Amino acid sequence: MEIVLLSIIAGALIVQLANSWLGDEDVIGMLWFYYTGAIIVILISSAIVYGIAWWIVSFMGW
Repeated sequence: MEIVLLSIIAGALIVQLANSWLGDEDVIGMLWFYYTGAIIVILISSAIVYGIAWWIVSFMGW
């Protein structure tokens, strides 16, 4: 959960910087790029966690 909050905060900072550098017309593209990347990172990290948990459960024989 902390990773999600940190990614949202980082995304807000990135969008703010992009807004000041690029102008308003590119903010939507930056938002799409950032949140797509954040979703991919969240899916990969949760898949790793579930994989480790499944391996531990199967190793213990539960």
